[in-house]
Amino acid sequence: MIREIIFACILSFGGFGVVSWGSLLKKEPFLSSVLFLPVGVSIYTFGSALTYAVGINRPEIGLSLMLAIALLSLCKTTMERKVGFFDFQVFLYSVFLITVLMLLLRFLVAPILTYDSYQIVVIGQAFGSSIFTFDLRGLVSYPFMITNFQAGGEIFSLDYVAYLPVVTGLLAVVGATKVISSLISSSKRQESLCLFATFITMAVFGAVTYMIRSQLGYLNSHMLMAGYYSLGFALCLDIGRRSKSSIPQSLCALILGSVAFIRLEGLLLLSLLVIALMSSKA
Repeated sequence: MIREIIFACILSFGGFGVVSWGSLLKKEPFLSSVLFLPVGVSIYTFGSALTYAVGINRPEIGLSLMLAIALLSLCKTTMERKVGFFDFQVFLYSVFLITVLMLLLRFLVAPILTYDSYQIVVIGQAFGSSIFTFDLRGLVSYPFMITNFQAGGEIFSLDYVAYLPVVTGLLAVVGATKVISSLISSSKRQESLCLFATFITMAVFGAVTYMIRSQLGYLNSHMLMAGYYSLGFALCLDIGRRSKSSIPQSLCALILGSVAFIRLEGLLLLSLLVIALMSSKA
């Protein structure tokens, strides 16, 4: 579990470096803290996909690319004094939140592995090995993002990565809820009440419904799908409805692009979201 938490914190650092580019970190510190991990995972996924596409069969290259982008971004923003001590406190809060969530899930739910889960682990661990080829059986049958988590787990000598994808999806759902709550609320107090009521409702449904509760330990892409789909929709809605959104359009594009790596039908949703966004801007 400790190594999986370290893996999660490294991915969160990648997201922190990218989010520090815009004004979101200053204006919305809580939203930024929950988005660090989903954004870092997106960059890691894109970096890994690019690495394999050019024929480099090294899982650590995708992670190194993410870290390089994060460090370059932080160096630039620190030199320009756009990032200060408070911003690093937000990152530490994000690390604390991720650690607590992962330990809590480990305490509440045991990992659930099905036949599909084992296939995902086997395919993910094939990355970087001598048996990996692009015509590997089952490679296109399972989402790249979840299999790439397993490839990253090999770097940290993990047998499988189960809780990190779940926490990533959960934080993306929280981020989407925060964005939508701010859109439908007329004050910060009303927004806080809306967030609190939503989270209580989600917690109650999760406690009494086994199907929802089991997703917290299930090694599959279901939580990732729920998180990124809802976050992509929320970001499109925010940019479409606000004349001056604090969320950079590049960040929205990154999340939308990640949808294609989660499920094959994500390409369809991506097309619909882009069409809806362009229609609202027209």
